[in-house]
Amino acid sequence: MVKRPMEIKKPKGTWLSRPLPEAGQKKPYFIITAMLYLCNAIHTGGTYKQKILALIKKNPEIPIFRLGFLDHWEDEPIWCK
Repeated sequence: MVKRPMEIKKPKGTWLSRPLPEAGQKKPYFIITAMLYLCNAIHTGGTYKQKILALIKKNPEIPIFRLGFLDHWEDEPIWCK
């Protein structure tokens, strides 16, 4: 069984503006965003974020909502800064 990241209660950096529901915390979006948070903490998030954004843009046929991406996910502070 794979463990999922814990919800960050008091983030020191930019994180999600709204908490994810329990089901959303089991989806790849939560893990991808947690990895971005860690990359930002060590100042390498720009490259990671650009690669994820490019991958999503390059593959519009993939229904990202099934991966847990919320409506307007790109407006979340961690993704738009």
